[in-house]
Amino acid sequence: MTTDMLIAGGRVFRSLGSGFAEAVLLRNGQVAAVGMLEDIQDAAPSGVKRIDLGGRVVIPAFNEAHMHLLSYGRGLRQVNLRPDDGVHTLDELMTRIATAAKQMKPGAWVLGRGYDHVVLDVGRHPTAEELQQAAPDNPVYIVRTCGHMGVASTAALRLAGVGHNTPVPDGGAVESRHGKLTGLLQERAQRLVTSHVPVPDETSMVDDIAAAGLDLASRGFATASDMNVGMTGGFAEIAAYRRAHAEGRLMQRMWQVLA
Repeated sequence: MTTDMLIAGGRVFRSLGSGFAEAVLLRNGQVAAVGMLEDIQDAAPSGVKRIDLGGRVVIPAFNEAHMHLLSYGRGLRQVNLRPDDGVHTLDELMTRIATAAKQMKPGAWVLGRGYDHVVLDVGRHPTAEELQQAAPDNPVYIVRTCGHMGVASTAALRLAGVGHNTPVPDGGAVESRHGKLTGLLQERAQRLVTSHVPVPDETSMVDDIAAAGLDLASRGFATASDMNVGMTGGFAEIAAYRRAHAEGRLMQRMWQVLA
């Protein structure tokens, strides 16, 4: 069965200097020829699969130059608190946390990702007390869209032993207002709580890698990066990447940096 593919019927972008071509021939997943349609048709074998662009444009795939693919995939499988998914109010955020908590065993961590306090109707971060009310039987930790800060529920702070006298790590911040912890942790201070979240097993990490890869592929990324491999699971993350590759679930070519 041939793996050749001829793409035509639109424009094929080559580069800023080379402009556009009429067609491209792919062979075994690689570009074999780019140029005028007549020339590409002559180079194509009989039985080649043909894709009609219908006037659309083909461009090279994207490269994600700096990200944390495994943790990105983990976030995709957590409670979605992103504004582009409809979280524009504090009530909606709390509803999603409460709904997730009801589906989990008491004491299990409820983790959320992607909220933006600037977009929320209240114009501020949720508080530890509000998260506690939404999930009274579960510790909760939610991470802002930037990944550089998050909010822990009262139960999560208590479980992690975080209080007014807790030393703040260099490069971190623990917010307190009117003599009370708000639950907001920034940068390295997030580890005060996240270090108490159970580390996912290898199978879960492979699932996270696959989820991230599928999402990136749907957006046109063929190359990605993980700039802090091991930051949560240590060497187990390396094993998870190797397993994902062996099982054909690593969708992108990867650049990786060890933690």
